Amino acid sequence: MNYIEVEFNLDPLLPAREVLIYELAELEYESFVNTKKGIKAYIQKIDFDEDAFEDLHALKMGGLNYTYRVREIEQINWNKKWEEEFTPILLGEHCLIRAPFHAPAEGDVMDVIIAPKMSFGTGHHPTTYLMAEQLFQLSLEGKDVLDMGCGTAILAIIAKKLGAHRVCGIDIEDFAYENALENVKLNDTDDIFVYKGGVEQIENQSFHVILANINRNVLVDDMNAYGRALKRGGRLYLSGFYTTDIDILNQQAIKLGLVFEEKKEREGWALLSFKK
Repeated sequence: MNYIEVEFNLDPLLPAREVLIYELAELEYESFVNTKKGIKAYIQKIDFDEDAFEDLHALKMGGLNYTYRVREIEQINWNKKWEEEFTPILLGEHCLIRAPFHAPAEGDVMDVIIAPKMSFGTGHHPTTYLMAEQLFQLSLEGKDVLDMGCGTAILAIIAKKLGAHRVCGIDIEDFAYENALENVKLNDTDDIFVYKGGVEQIENQSFHVILANINRNVLVDDMNAYGRALKRGGRLYLSGFYTTDIDILNQQAIKLGLVFEEKKEREGWALLSFKK
């Protein structure tokens, strides 16, 4: 199967690049490589639709100048591509997120290994960074934690390493599910429960902490289920949406009787936390 490579040049680069990656992922683009001026995005030829660019909010941001180039390429070795482009990320002074081919963390820094097979869930995207950073502000010892839409399972892995008791990761995508299983083994956190599916997987389960880093529409649709699965006194953390969506999600949570606690922002993206 051949692929289409779309190379975008963006001026200014941020936050347009992060927003564009998020939106292209919704259009079935499978991987992204950062460049000095923008990104290269890859999608199977059969799924490519150039007309869809007209509806991308990222390309309509005020003051943005952009160009793009489209070319067809043969099947890509994604692992090799990631090894060339993926760089470790230091989360504050707490945690090093790296690929298996990078040097391990030193001293008391938590070492988190992510196999380079997915574009999201490495800590580079603002929403993943916000959620991972939040975990280090919590007391997770002995808590039951859900990582909903887990992707690489990075949040589940960090939660487990911070002392959480029962940790579950759920994702609807086959490639994410398989990658999550691989990553929990790489981090010696095999006791994390990883499920393939959607919100139906949490029926009859309950958690002290629920992490949901997904897009706005899914969060709105599934918030009732999150509320039911949250233990009394538990916390719900939402991310994966723009700051312009804060009011919509806040109103939905309040309708369910959840109490707003705080919000955080990073490069136009947001995190909201609520208590039951």
